[in-house]
Amino acid sequence: MVSADGVSLGEADKWRGLARKHEERAKANAAKAKKLEELEAKAASDLEKATVRAEAAEKRAQALLSRAVTAEVKALAAATLAEPGDAPLYLNLPGYISDDHGIDTEAIAADLAKVLEAKPHLAKPDPKRKPKPDVSQGPQLDTGADFTSASKETFAAELGKYGLRTRS
Repeated sequence: MVSADGVSLGEADKWRGLARKHEERAKANAAKAKKLEELEAKAASDLEKATVRAEAAEKRAQALLSRAVTAEVKALAAATLAEPGDAPLYLNLPGYISDDHGIDTEAIAADLAKVLEAKPHLAKPDPKRKPKPDVSQGPQLDTGADFTSASKETFAAELGKYGLRTRS
């Protein structure tokens, strides 16, 4: 009998059996490898143990220093780049670690300036300017004649413009 992908069912069962056998062998080998590491750790001398611990500590220190450089680059880039998280992509981070494991911030700032010069589209956009108040905008007050203190003739003439007249 043949399955949909053209492989006979007997052959598929054979491959499944082989895969299971290999998985069991891999599990057994992993357990044996772990036991071997434990035995080697017990048999290791104090000097070897100290060497292993020192190497692990050195790796952790190097990783922390790398993270510190990345953080410093992002902090300096926050002032000038629109996306400070992109700054490490354009810089050589290990090059900013000095021999005494310090971080060269002047070199970072100089290289960020070079990146902005070469790629001005990475810069922060100018802040939007706030509009200044314009007194000519908004409601306009008509400072026409004050008819409360105007003469009767002026008042009657103004009413006449609108087709009205006073009572009296």
